[in-house]
Amino acid sequence: MKHHYIPVFYLKCWCQDGKLAEYSRPHFPVIARSKAPAATGYMVDLNKRPGVPADQSHELETGFLKVTDDLAANALKLLRSGSLSLSVEFRSAWTRFVISLIRRSPEEVERLKVSVKPFATQFATDWQSKYEQLRLPHHPATLSELFSGYQKDYWDNVALDVLMQVIDSKMVGDVINGMCWGICSLEKLPHSILTSGRPVIMTDGLMGESAHIVVPIGPSSIFVAAKNVNVLNQIKNIPAHELCYKINDTVCRQAVQYVYGADERQLRFVENRLRKKHRP
Repeated sequence: MKHHYIPVFYLKCWCQDGKLAEYSRPHFPVIARSKAPAATGYMVDLNKRPGVPADQSHELETGFLKVTDDLAANALKLLRSGSLSLSVEFRSAWTRFVISLIRRSPEEVERLKVSVKPFATQFATDWQSKYEQLRLPHHPATLSELFSGYQKDYWDNVALDVLMQVIDSKMVGDVINGMCWGICSLEKLPHSILTSGRPVIMTDGLMGESAHIVVPIGPSSIFVAAKNVNVLNQIKNIPAHELCYKINDTVCRQAVQYVYGADERQLRFVENRLRKKHRP
């Protein structure tokens, strides 16, 4: 099954006649191809659960993420119309979607799968006393032994559980929901705004006074969430051409596989940035 880490409804914002420009670097030179949104931004079985019945193996994609995306699609329509009068449900849905864009890419899912066992094992000694209270007679004497007996399929499933919990984090969600939101429509741009497989631009943490998030939502508009109104206004007051350049530069440099645009005119710009200096 195709698991879209960049959902179709989001990429449609860049479409002309049903297609957008997909920039990629399969070998050395960057190439641009015209693609339908459903034909890009996916990985087969990215979030498939191993070792479970077939009818349950795609539940994260067809259940949790589909609900997230369906609600976010409605929120995006309002945001692109310039409206910030979102219901509590739609505001939370958009927040959850933004978090998902950060966490659901193939490289982030793989990072979780690689790190979850070492992370758990690191705390095995600290959790030993609790384990002894819960341990059944047939279980190993130590939690470290129990962990070592679990196979890759088990830890991959744990990683997918963690992915859902991170995307649905109330702590992070409340922070973003509580930020000042705004929409910037950039006019008279020499080039349109790009997006990518990793489109969320944010500060290192969301608790600082200058904390902000920027997400392209179309060839000439962006969503902004800022810790306070002063930061929001600072971003809005950046000249349109300068803001567009900063956004395009960042989404290209932090992209791993794909950059997207409304047309193929920015091939040289993407060529000079895509995977030239990878930004985590």
